[in-house]
Amino acid sequence: MREPQLLSRRRRIIRAFSGARAYDANAAAQAAIAERLAGLVLESAVPSGAVALDMGCGTGALAERLLAGGSFSGYLCADISPEMLARARSRLNSLGLAARQRTWFAAMDAARPALTPRFNLAVSSMALHWAADLGAALRGLWEALLPGGRLAVAIPGEGTFQAWRDAHQRLGLPCGLQDFPSAAQLEAQLAALLPERASITQETFPLRAARAVDLPRHLKAVGAFVPRPGHSPLPPGDFRAVLRELDRAMRQGAAIEYRALFALADKPA
Repeated sequence: MREPQLLSRRRRIIRAFSGARAYDANAAAQAAIAERLAGLVLESAVPSGAVALDMGCGTGALAERLLAGGSFSGYLCADISPEMLARARSRLNSLGLAARQRTWFAAMDAARPALTPRFNLAVSSMALHWAADLGAALRGLWEALLPGGRLAVAIPGEGTFQAWRDAHQRLGLPCGLQDFPSAAQLEAQLAALLPERASITQETFPLRAARAVDLPRHLKAVGAFVPRPGHSPLPPGDFRAVLRELDRAMRQGAAIEYRALFALADKPA
């Protein structure tokens, strides 16, 4: 039964992100995380003429920043959602970035990339956590790198939307958010791949939310509302109770925020 369930979840994720037509208008936190990841990459002096893989490129926020700041001989934008990929293509074409530096686009699942080692840089911003197996997704990027290449990823870390989880817990209700790894857990997954220790940092990015209901609205708008496997939606009464509990917590200072983990690692030459 496991494989059909995974396939069903995969289709739901594709449908959710393909339907997120107002993504960019509601993805300020994702854009800020992409900006930070791009800064970390460009600070590391990516060699001129590098070939890059951007897995889970979404609407192209990370690609825009890297193509504008670096000099690439090739840049592959890959995403599980063909509609997201089309928006990335439109964005980069409108800015003239796709034409100025050779850029191509491919619909691809991060869990099964099936890429030959041809890249000097493999990046992913806020996408790999949707893969059924985060470790396999990281391995796919690592194996796509040439010797001397660099891996640079950002994913939601432990503590992301903790106030939402806490509201459920205080009411004794199950929370549909998937689990996000701690820095130590991510380091352990990378240690299975890397000959040397990866550099991992965590930073906080607040969500613009005045009321509790702004969180589920945000998740819906950016296509990130598919719950953890096996979770059933709460009855309306219980859902409203969670919103009231979170509103109460927010009045007392609780924040709704992303806690992003940034990991960088170099493949031995």
